[in-house]
This record gives sequence, C-alpha cells and structure tokens, in this order.
Amino acid sequence: MAGLNKWIFATHGFRYPLLLSSLHMLSGVAVGYPLGWARGPPPPAPRPRARIYLLSLTFCTSVALGNVGLSYVQLDVAQAVATTTPLVTLLLSGLLGVRRHHPLQYAAMGPVCAGAACSIAGGLRFHQPGCGFLLAATVLRALKSIQQS
Repeated sequence: MAGLNKWIFATHGFRYPLLLSSLHMLSGVAVGYPLGWARGPPPPAPRPRARIYLLSLTFCTSVALGNVGLSYVQLDVAQAVATTTPLVTLLLSGLLGVRRHHPLQYAAMGPVCAGAACSIAGGLRFHQPGCGFLLAATVLRALKSIQQS
C-alpha cells in the first residue's frame, strides 16, 4: 500500500496525502458496512465499542501520518523507518507495563534495525519533518498492535 501511495504522490504529483488517507478509510467503510450488515452480528456493547473506536482512531491517524510522511521522503526511507515497528512495539509494551519481554527479544531487534540503517546509509538526504511524520506513524502502529492484544 505504501508503494502505491508513493507512486500516486511521485508520478501524478498528487499533493493531498490526507485526502488520499480519507479516501482509503471511506472505501474501507463503504465495503465494511455492507459486509457487516449482510453477516448480521449484533452490535458490540458500549465498552468494546469505545475500544473499537479508539483502535480505529489510532489506525487512521497512523495511516494519515504515514501518507503525509510519504509525500516528503523516498519510499526506501519510509520502509526503513517502518521496519523499526517491532522494536517500538517491544519498547512501548514494556514502558506501558502491558507485557515483559525476554532480553533475547530485544537483542533480536538489533539485526533488523541495523539492516534498516544499512539500507539507507548511502542516501541520508531526507526531509526531517517527513521523517518525523513517519516516526509518529511507526509509534502509532506499535500502539495499535498493543491495543489489539
């Protein structure tokens, strides 16, 4: 999806990343509601519904920030930042006290992040605010994973 979005930004000169995110989410709603209606499950209770809305808000914000970041940086930089999501998830779940992880899990993230750093080492000309948006999207993706668990 990121590759397709970057292609839209780069090839067609599309300068409205939040509109693209909105269209993405609206198409999900347009497909999801009819499928949910056809299946016919009862609506969730109020407390789970609030969790679903919070999860949806986190997901939509991460997609929107990712699209804003993609409009400023190259795709390889965006993918390298996105590969750090498992590490950020481990760190956030530890900081929030959700789950304790074995030290080997943290050590296993070293090669992943080192590989990402090596993949962009030659092309460090990037837009700092764009990378900030991508980092925020990465943190929100990690938070979404914690919320889902």
